[in-house]
Amino acid sequence: LKDEKDIESCLEVLRELGVRIVLDDFGTGQSSLSYVRKLRFHKVKLDHEIVGEALKSDDAQLILKAVAGLGRSMGVETTAEGIETEEQYELARSAGYTQAQGYLFSKAMPIQEVLELLKNPNGISVPHDERT
Repeated sequence: LKDEKDIESCLEVLRELGVRIVLDDFGTGQSSLSYVRKLRFHKVKLDHEIVGEALKSDDAQLILKAVAGLGRSMGVETTAEGIETEEQYELARSAGYTQAQGYLFSKAMPIQEVLELLKNPNGISVPHDERT
């Protein structure tokens, strides 16, 4: 992101049109906390690699929790990507993520299958927690 002022003004126009801005794959590559602060995203999606390592690595678990806390503090939705197990789901839920995404809930599918699933939501299996 070389021309931050141009990007900020472009994102502002998009926001005014009702477009929600999401920072995807946060925690890898060129992601930066300054982007979260300056560009005012509606949602931050934590990269699946960090979620996948969180049960094995204290550092990854700390990052998982820190991003959820950052989202709460800034009033930004947070999504934990790559949830494949109940344990990962519970870790993300207890950290405070507002959303979770991954194969635990569904495989990636073509839009036509999504539309059919939405017509018959009884086919959806989602982990349930009595406390939420």
